Amino acid sequence: MSLTTSVLGVKLLQEQPYTVTLNPTRRSLYNFINFNRLSDAGGLLDFNPQTSWIREDLTWQAASPAPGLVSI
Repeated sequence: MSLTTSVLGVKLLQEQPYTVTLNPTRRSLYNFINFNRLSDAGGLLDFNPQTSWIREDLTWQAASPAPGLVSI
C-alpha cells in the first residue's frame, strides 16, 4: 500500500507548500508531546526558557484583581 500523492504524468517542480508552512507547527507540537511524555515519566519540570525575560524582570507585576474578587 502506498501513501504517496503522485499522479501519473505529473511532476512536482517544488516542495509542496503545506510542508513549508505546517512543518514548524508540527515540530513544535512534537516537542510538546515529548515534553509531556518526559514529565509523565517522572522527569523534572522547569520553566520555559522562552519566557525567562518575564521572571528576570524585577519591575514586572501582575494585573490587579477585578472588582468583586478581592477578599476583605
